[in-house]
Amino acid sequence: MARRYRQIGILMILVMIAVSACGAGAETLEAWTHEAGWIPFTLAVQQEELEATWEEAAKGFGELTGMQLDGPTLKSMTLQGYGYMPQMDHMDIDGSKITMTNKDGKVMFVHEYNWVETVEDVIETPVYIFKTEDADAAEYTYLCLTTPQVMETEAGKYLTFNLFNAKKNYRATFDIHAGANVEIPCSMIQADTGTEVLAQEVMNLFASSMAILH
Repeated sequence: MARRYRQIGILMILVMIAVSACGAGAETLEAWTHEAGWIPFTLAVQQEELEATWEEAAKGFGELTGMQLDGPTLKSMTLQGYGYMPQMDHMDIDGSKITMTNKDGKVMFVHEYNWVETVEDVIETPVYIFKTEDADAAEYTYLCLTTPQVMETEAGKYLTFNLFNAKKNYRATFDIHAGANVEIPCSMIQADTGTEVLAQEVMNLFASSMAILH
């Protein structure tokens, strides 16, 4: 069952990754600057207002796959499927400074990051590598980011990008072809994305033809 959870997490990432060209400011964090900041997609879709949506998505997903699930189970599978659940709740970027806060609103860290290189041979979109020289950064020494993509739903648009972090060997953290132990990235979504848009995206991921593409 754990393998199935992981497959669902990978499915979501593959659906949400899009091929992109180098965005403006991709080597200066300008491309990721957003007034509302960013939150993990998996946190955004846990709000109570989406409970009915998860039930509907589970029904649609069951019809597509033959798996009999209820809403809470599908949501739980999605969260566990990521395998990589960072403690951060909110990410803000100001110039070269990145601030992370946790679910209690406490600042986890504030670090200055500089671009190191762009890697284009590991997933379907370029990954931009940023590093901080702060000695206490630990597993957040390297941040590996894909450029934000505009995702469209019937209810509206939102921005999303994938985030990996590493203490040293950052390539191993995002090379999804390297083996089963590679971490699944965190999909970050703009923090002010509306509930209707989130509901539609949950349906797109699990109850439409998109859900069986991979």
